[in-house]
Amino acid sequence: MSSIHNPREKKRLAYDRDHYAKSEYDKARNGWRIKKHKARRSYRHAVDSRAKAAKLDGESDSKILSIMRRTPRRWPVPSLRERVRKNSHGVTGPNKTGKNEARQNGTDD
Repeated sequence: MSSIHNPREKKRLAYDRDHYAKSEYDKARNGWRIKKHKARRSYRHAVDSRAKAAKLDGESDSKILSIMRRTPRRWPVPSLRERVRKNSHGVTGPNKTGKNEARQNGTDD
């Protein structure tokens, strides 16, 4: 049984704890795997091309070591409070309400 008995406190904690983790596309899980593979592949390609160039030109391996590995970054999952706040302000913006009021007043362009 829950130790919190106040409904307002329960709602506040729920907004802080819960996260909205649904993606726009169903295959988003595969996208991360592809991004990781692409980052690894581009690193291997860059190192290989620099190694071949260094071998032909007789240069040192310092250029090969200067290549940085690119890591794919994930976006943070917003909390439920942030998601609700974004949707409540984002759906009915000032442009949409202004157009509706203009239509009702009969001053539509």
